[in-house]
Amino acid sequence: MNLKKISLKNPCLAIFDLDNTLIEGDCELIWCEFLAKKGIVDNTFIETIRGYFLKYDLVSPLINYPALYLNQLINEYMSHTQKLAFYQLINNL
Repeated sequence: MNLKKISLKNPCLAIFDLDNTLIEGDCELIWCEFLAKKGIVDNTFIETIRGYFLKYDLVSPLINYPALYLNQLINEYMSHTQKLAFYQLINNL
Protein backbone atom coordinates (compact mmCIF):
# COMPACT_ATOMS: atom_id res chain seq x y z
CA MET A 1 0.00 0.00 0.00
CA ASN A 2 1.52 3.28 -1.12
CA LEU A 3 0.39 6.22 1.01
CA LYS A 4 1.23 9.75 -0.02
CA LYS A 5 2.95 11.82 2.63
CA ILE A 6 1.52 15.17 3.56
CA SER A 7 3.99 17.86 2.58
CA LEU A 8 4.66 20.83 4.80
CA LYS A 9 6.98 22.48 2.28
CA ASN A 10 4.23 24.89 1.29
CA PRO A 11 2.16 25.23 4.45
CA CYS A 12 -0.95 27.33 4.38
CA LEU A 13 -2.98 28.92 7.11
CA ALA A 14 -6.76 29.05 7.16
CA ILE A 15 -8.51 31.08 9.82
CA PHE A 16 -12.25 30.97 10.21
CA ASP A 17 -14.66 33.02 12.27
CA LEU A 18 -12.47 35.98 13.03
CA ASP A 19 -15.45 37.96 14.29
CA ASN A 20 -14.99 39.14 17.85
CA THR A 21 -11.96 36.87 18.28
CA LEU A 22 -8.86 37.91 16.37
CA ILE A 23 -10.67 40.92 14.94
CA GLU A 24 -12.56 43.24 17.25
CA GLY A 25 -16.02 43.42 15.72
CA ASP A 26 -17.75 41.75 12.80
CA CYS A 27 -15.76 41.31 9.58
CA GLU A 28 -18.73 41.99 7.31
CA LEU A 29 -19.67 45.19 9.11
CA ILE A 30 -16.06 46.39 9.19
CA TRP A 31 -15.77 45.71 5.44
CA CYS A 32 -19.00 47.59 4.74
CA GLU A 33 -17.87 50.55 6.85
CA PHE A 34 -14.64 50.62 4.85
CA LEU A 35 -16.68 50.63 1.63
CA ALA A 36 -18.77 53.51 3.00
CA LYS A 37 -15.63 55.54 3.71
CA LYS A 38 -14.63 54.99 0.08
CA GLY A 39 -18.07 56.17 -1.06
CA ILE A 40 -18.96 52.79 -2.56
CA VAL A 41 -21.98 52.21 -0.28
CA ASP A 42 -24.08 54.71 1.62
CA ASN A 43 -25.15 54.97 5.25
CA THR A 44 -28.51 53.36 4.48
CA PHE A 45 -26.65 50.23 3.43
CA ILE A 46 -24.57 50.29 6.63
CA GLU A 47 -27.69 50.68 8.78
CA THR A 48 -29.29 47.74 6.96
CA ILE A 49 -26.26 45.58 7.75
CA ARG A 50 -26.31 46.70 11.40
CA GLY A 51 -30.01 45.83 11.55
CA TYR A 52 -29.26 42.30 10.38
CA PHE A 53 -26.81 41.83 13.24
CA LEU A 54 -29.26 43.17 15.81
CA LYS A 55 -31.97 40.80 14.54
CA TYR A 56 -29.51 37.91 14.52
CA ASP A 57 -28.51 38.53 18.12
CA LEU A 58 -32.15 38.69 19.20
CA VAL A 59 -33.27 35.51 17.48
CA SER A 60 -30.24 33.33 17.96
CA PRO A 61 -31.72 29.88 18.59
CA LEU A 62 -28.93 28.95 20.98
CA ILE A 63 -29.47 31.77 23.44
CA ASN A 64 -32.00 29.78 25.49
CA TYR A 65 -29.77 26.76 26.10
CA PRO A 66 -27.46 26.32 29.09
CA ALA A 67 -23.72 26.56 28.48
CA LEU A 68 -23.15 22.97 29.58
CA TYR A 69 -25.52 21.66 26.91
CA LEU A 70 -23.95 23.91 24.25
CA ASN A 71 -20.49 22.63 25.19
CA GLN A 72 -21.75 19.07 24.76
CA LEU A 73 -23.13 19.97 21.32
CA ILE A 74 -19.84 21.58 20.33
CA ASN A 75 -17.86 18.54 21.42
CA GLU A 76 -20.18 16.20 19.52
CA TYR A 77 -19.97 18.39 16.42
CA MET A 78 -16.19 18.62 16.57
CA SER A 79 -15.88 14.86 16.98
CA HIS A 80 -18.14 14.32 13.99
CA THR A 81 -16.40 16.84 11.72
CA GLN A 82 -12.94 15.59 12.69
CA LYS A 83 -13.98 12.07 11.74
CA LEU A 84 -15.32 13.31 8.41
CA ALA A 85 -12.13 15.24 7.70
CA PHE A 86 -10.04 12.20 8.58
CA TYR A 87 -12.06 9.91 6.29
CA GLN A 88 -11.82 12.44 3.45
CA LEU A 89 -8.06 12.69 3.97
CA ILE A 90 -7.67 8.92 3.88
CA ASN A 91 -9.84 8.65 0.77
CA ASN A 92 -7.72 11.26 -1.00
CA LEU A 93 -4.44 9.46 -0.34
